[in-house]
Amino acid sequence: EKHLIKLQFDPFAARLVGERNWHESQRVEFKRDGSLLFTLELTGLEEIERWILSWGNHVAVLAPPELIKTVRDAASAIEALYKN
Repeated sequence: EKHLIKLQFDPFAARLVGERNWHESQRVEFKRDGSLLFTLELTGLEEIERWILSWGNHVAVLAPPELIKTVRDAASAIEALYKN
């Protein structure tokens, strides 16, 4: 099963992400505000989840819903480590 991944990178990360070929299926679209819409098709979500998390608050997952959920859950678990 292929997953269509859609990510929105902020202007800080857009330049770094947009200048490199990360995957053969990737498409990039620079927006007027300097952000970047990044799309690609993958058969699995585990590796992309770790890559997304490495960008911290510079990226938002737009699709697919199951990737949004796993990234949200991971971010919540990280946040919980820092609550006292």
